[in-house]
Order: sequence, then C-alpha cells, then structure tokens
Amino acid sequence: MPATPLSDRELDAYREQADRFIAELDEEFYLHYAGLKDTFDLTPIYERHKNLTELDQVQSIGLAVNGGARVRELWRFACEGYFGDLTRDHAEKLAELESDLTVSIDGEEIPYRMVRPRLRTSRTATSGASSTRVRTRCSTSR
Repeated sequence: MPATPLSDRELDAYREQADRFIAELDEEFYLHYAGLKDTFDLTPIYERHKNLTELDQVQSIGLAVNGGARVRELWRFACEGYFGDLTRDHAEKLAELESDLTVSIDGEEIPYRMVRPRLRTSRTATSGASSTRVRTRCSTSR
C-alpha cells in the first residue's frame, strides 16, 4: 500500500511520541556514557517506538512536507530515526567495546574512554608521547 501524507492531527501525535522517544534516548546515552550503566540498550527504546522509524511512516511524513520548516524538520527526524534503527546494533556493540577496552600507559591500566582526558592532563612530554603511542596502538589493533 503506497504511503499517504499524514494529517495535521497525525503529525501532532507523531511529534508527541517523538518527544518521548528522544527523552528515552537522551537518558540512555547519559546513563551509559556517564558510566552509570554498563550496557547501552537502544533496542528496547526503538522497539517501544517502532512506528516512529518504520519506512512507511517516514515516507508519509515526507509526503506531508508542505514547505514549512516544522514538517520538514519532523521528516528529517523520521529519516534519522529510520537510519538509527538500522544501525542501532552497531552502536550498541561499539559502546560495549569502548566500555570494555583498557590501555596500559606507563604500567597503569586506564579505561579507553579516559585516554583523551589523560592526554589533556598529562604534565610531561614523555608521558604524553607514551599516551599517544598507546592510543594509536589500541585503535589500530582492533
């Protein structure tokens, strides 16, 4: 069945659900990347809001674009959500890998995500050069 443009009422309902979806994603990103949660669980969020990222829905929003910025931005959001859904498994795996990796700098094991702050706060050129070598070695070995 070909997509048909969404009505103003349907677009408003989509916007409301999109706000909840974004809030849940923001919370998940915060909890994981702040180190408050070991896992990065996008799948349950995308499944709860599955209709936001379905291709037919995205196309219907695209057909509703009428030259105004509001609907066009909603369509952009829908397109990004569609691609986000396609790549969420990769994002989860990458986040897990980053949270599990450690590097050894001058005999000290440091979580991968702390390498950059360590480089910034490095006081000696030797330690900074060593940190750079370790980070480069870590990124090329994966």
